Amino acid sequence: MTRRRTTTAVVIVMSLAGITAGAWGLSKWRPFEHETADIDWPENIQPLIDYIEETTSLRFQDSIEFEYFPGTDEYNDRVSGPAQEFSPDARANIATDEAVGRALGLWEGDASIVDSLDTINSAVPRPASWFPDDNQMLINASADEATLPTFVRANLVVYLTQALAQQHFHLIERLRSAETSQEYDATAAVYLGFALWVHDQYVDDLSNADREEYESDSEAQNDEYVDTVDSVPATFRAIRIAFQVLGAGFITALAEDDTTLVLHALREHIPVAMDQISLPAAKYLRNDALESVAAPPGPGGAAIRYSEQLGPIRLFLMFVTGLPANVALTAADGWGNDRFTAYELGGRVCVDFHVVADSPADADRMDAAMNRWAFARPAAAGALVGRKGLSLYASVCDPGTDADQLIADDDEIEQYFSRGALLRRQALETGKPALAECIATEFYAQFTVEQISSPSSDVDLDAEFAAISDACRNSV
Repeated sequence: MTRRRTTTAVVIVMSLAGITAGAWGLSKWRPFEHETADIDWPENIQPLIDYIEETTSLRFQDSIEFEYFPGTDEYNDRVSGPAQEFSPDARANIATDEAVGRALGLWEGDASIVDSLDTINSAVPRPASWFPDDNQMLINASADEATLPTFVRANLVVYLTQALAQQHFHLIERLRSAETSQEYDATAAVYLGFALWVHDQYVDDLSNADREEYESDSEAQNDEYVDTVDSVPATFRAIRIAFQVLGAGFITALAEDDTTLVLHALREHIPVAMDQISLPAAKYLRNDALESVAAPPGPGGAAIRYSEQLGPIRLFLMFVTGLPANVALTAADGWGNDRFTAYELGGRVCVDFHVVADSPADADRMDAAMNRWAFARPAAAGALVGRKGLSLYASVCDPGTDADQLIADDDEIEQYFSRGALLRRQALETGKPALAECIATEFYAQFTVEQISSPSSDVDLDAEFAAISDACRNSV
């Protein structure tokens, strides 16, 4: 069951290379009925269109322009585009973001957001790319190829499904109008999760030979990508791709509960925060609304830079610097809402934040986690914490680039994403999302990824997993 280590987002940041085949059960999913538009698709695209429309029962309403690039260098130059330029004001804002990350303990030293973005963007691109503003799909292949390579086709399924969802649900406009980072990430998770769901079904339906070809090419690109982004802080990578890794599991849980919920999530009831994506049964299907929270005003005389949300994933990355990963994850699950205010005072960037827990028990766990986080901060950060009822408060400052800090590593970060992978597998195996969520939550509350990967001789993980599964069946 669980001793095989789960491949997670930590090693596929901003890449689709870690997508795995899975029996998504899409043959059962037929909530949409639309007339077929009369669109003349390229010969080697038509089979993909047919597959996506048959799988989703959605029909493309508009055509898409396709451009083929048989030369890899020409294709890479076209999709990569020019290096991004930043104005002095933009660089000042980025410097503030870097200082905020150091203050919270998300990274340390002279970790550069610009350099990290440049590194990620320098990775070898996927063999297909979609530019929605231009309604254009670019493909690294010859236009006259009757059959595209398997890896190219599988990637096209992702982008074509995204284009299809955009035509019906206008999710890009929703992303652009998102008022908070949590709203943006949750919308992106549903959008990409839907496309990955279709992709996984497509890969699962491949012939054995085609699947071997796909997996070989996918693994090669993934390995190259991992080597490229190795210098990027693990926490930065995790924050940027959490929606990608968790979105497909969210869609799976909804479909296993009631296929019509997928349409509801895409069109009318898009999740508002990543806790609903991570724990769909407890936080989304039960309508766990965000708690009311006010942004801290900042101290007198401070120059306010901006106010935003941390969200449960950033809180987990903070908590894990002072607690074992399993304990930190349980504490972060109690997130009900938050706001933080970044400001400059006395030449230093500082952060005040206000987190509201879902319940008194959650507040107790978050209170303990917040204090352990504060204790682990460098003295120069001047971390202070407090609590009033369900509200947790903290203030912390950038300790500077020379301060040594405890930062979440890949193994600790994997706690969050491995739980999501287990939840998805259990939802498919049991057909009961609430049961799957109970099993995954309890298992990763009791054991860390390190323990699961290298269990001690006195821990029978299979027996522990079976006991947790039985307990959940009796309680859900």
